[in-house]
Amino acid sequence: KKETPTTLANPVISTHAGTLADPIPFGETAEITEKYQDNTAQMQECKLRLSLISVVRGEAAWKIITKASKENEQAPAGYEWALAKGKIGVTDLAKDVAYQVANSSIPVDTTGVVITQRTADSIVIPKPELTGSVQNNQSISGYFAFVVKTGEDFLLEYQTTNAQAYFLVK
Repeated sequence: KKETPTTLANPVISTHAGTLADPIPFGETAEITEKYQDNTAQMQECKLRLSLISVVRGEAAWKIITKASKENEQAPAGYEWALAKGKIGVTDLAKDVAYQVANSSIPVDTTGVVITQRTADSIVIPKPELTGSVQNNQSISGYFAFVVKTGEDFLLEYQTTNAQAYFLVK
């Protein structure tokens, strides 16, 4: 079952850029400008509002992930699963155009090195996944899963075609 897009509320927008050195605090919303092609192949701009709703890791994440599919693989030695629920809202979108949300989150260690995701590429993610079509002033939320080094802090980098924002994970 896909999650129905909801109308945007008034989120607390972070007052800084969400860089690697100064990531968006957990619970705050980042607002970034995205460039996209509309249905006539013209370049347009919109605003994306990104936030992390929840993050679980380790055994708690593994239990949820195995409910999605018993075929999912355990994390490799020295790693654990992390399951995040994110929310993406869209504003300033051209009329009659839908923005296609895709999970573009990448876990990185605290120095910015990408955490390799060989195992996460083929798992069944719990529903709803963070994907879908969103109209202007709507948002969608859903899950994404990845592996991280056991017990180590990490950040999530959200990438678009022309922007990025880093989030501090609690």
